[in-house]
Amino acid sequence: MKNLKIDEYCKLTTSHPASHYGIPVLVYYKSGRAFGPSESIVAEKFNAIWSGKSATASYMVCNWATHHDLTVGECKFVKSFLGQWPDGPQLVDDRIQIHLTEDAYPEGGSTRCRLAELHDWYQASAEDAEGNLYRVFWEIIDTDCEDGSDACDWDNPWAVKDDCGRDVTGKVEIVR
Repeated sequence: MKNLKIDEYCKLTTSHPASHYGIPVLVYYKSGRAFGPSESIVAEKFNAIWSGKSATASYMVCNWATHHDLTVGECKFVKSFLGQWPDGPQLVDDRIQIHLTEDAYPEGGSTRCRLAELHDWYQASAEDAEGNLYRVFWEIIDTDCEDGSDACDWDNPWAVKDDCGRDVTGKVEIVR
C-alpha cells in the first residue's frame, strides 16, 4: 500500500521524500507538507485550544482509523505510521477471532457483500469464543483445481458475515 486517503485534506503515504523504509507519513494535499506521528498538525496559535497530544498527526490518524472499517492491509499501514511514536496513541487490534467449524465447500447461486456479487464460491461456517456464528466466503480464483486446495486464496476470504447477514469482514480474524 502506498496511499491511504484520510479525508479530503490529507493522506498517509509512502510516496513522499519524507517517507523512509516503507514507513508512511501524513501529507496535506494543499501544501504537500509531511508530518510524522508526534508532530503538531495545527498552527501554534491554536495549540491552547487543542492541548497537547490531541493536536498531533498520530491522534488525528488514530481517531480517523477507529471510526472506519479498515481492511487488514489498511490497518497494518496505519499501525506502521503510529508505531513510529510508541508514546502516542496506537490502534488496538480488537478484531474477533473466529475458527472454522467445518471444511469449506463449493456453492453457487448469488451472494452479495458491499457492492460486489459472487456467483460461485466456497463457504464454511465459523464460530467465535462466545458461540456467535459466522459464514465465511472465498472467491474461486482457479476453476480448474480439482481438489479445491488452490481454488481460492484461503488466507483472504472474500467476505465474512455474522448470523444476521451483516458484513463483518474487517472485524474478524480467522485462526486455524
